[in-house]
Amino acid sequence: MATRHQISITRDHRRKNGWVRFAIRGGLRGQAMVWDEPSAEFGMAGGRISKLYIERPLRRSDMRMTMPVFEYDRGPCLDAAPDEQEVVDDVVRQLEALPPTTEVVR
Repeated sequence: MATRHQISITRDHRRKNGWVRFAIRGGLRGQAMVWDEPSAEFGMAGGRISKLYIERPLRRSDMRMTMPVFEYDRGPCLDAAPDEQEVVDDVVRQLEALPPTTEVVR
């Protein structure tokens, strides 16, 4: 499936504490806690993301003032508006596809 809303990882601290910061083409940004293993209890749809926050600047030239677009913290907190759901779906798909931070020992 094609991704219209490409993310760019701006900080990846998954080895340290699980957090990833990212920017989304079009001016949005966000952060997520992404683990190497999925979690049926805390992960979004049983996946690897346990926390996700996406925000939009109130003014394009000023990222200090933002408005939340979507929030998930081990469960739904703020659902995306219908016109933003595609953005959330694209972000989740890309974050879930990040390679694990540790190699699997066999």
